[in-house]
Amino acid sequence: MSEPIGMSITVGGRLSAEVAKKLLAMVAEDLTEYTGPSTLGQLKALSGKNAVTWTGVSNYGECDGVKALCETRGLSYIHHCDAKYEYNASISWWTPRMKLAQQVESNQEEDCMVNAVDIKPLVDFCLDLAVFGAEALPLHIHRNKSLDRIIEKSLKKGNAVAVISLLTLLRKEFDKLLPVPPSLSPLEIT
Repeated sequence: MSEPIGMSITVGGRLSAEVAKKLLAMVAEDLTEYTGPSTLGQLKALSGKNAVTWTGVSNYGECDGVKALCETRGLSYIHHCDAKYEYNASISWWTPRMKLAQQVESNQEEDCMVNAVDIKPLVDFCLDLAVFGAEALPLHIHRNKSLDRIIEKSLKKGNAVAVISLLTLLRKEFDKLLPVPPSLSPLEIT
């Protein structure tokens, strides 16, 4: 079965003319009704200026072939899939520094969405820390597994180290819950 859904993919990085041809062929294979460069000449005209975006329609909004080519050739990408029927919008990205691509739900404007249930305990904890200082720690033990882990790790350190450790652990947890797609380098044909 097939379900055509709107999508876009933006690609950045350095590639040879040979790989550029393969990328264009894969875009033509994965996408229909798309806008963006379709010839090597068009792609070369954009080379080095910005990351390049293709917008169109694909099966379930995916472009697995394009993404696989990018990952095997060290090209970064940001892929957005529109919402349709029971399918939620999503945004995924990959850079050569990542082991696996990251994917999160998004809105139609390509903004990452966060589940309030996941983030609220951390926000409450941070606000209580600002108001009550270290006295806030016992108030949040056994209320959330992520917070329990953070509090436990930070309490094992000395006072000054505990505060730095606590803030570092909170930052990591916020970064996990509030992911931001990377800025992509221009697509450059070498």
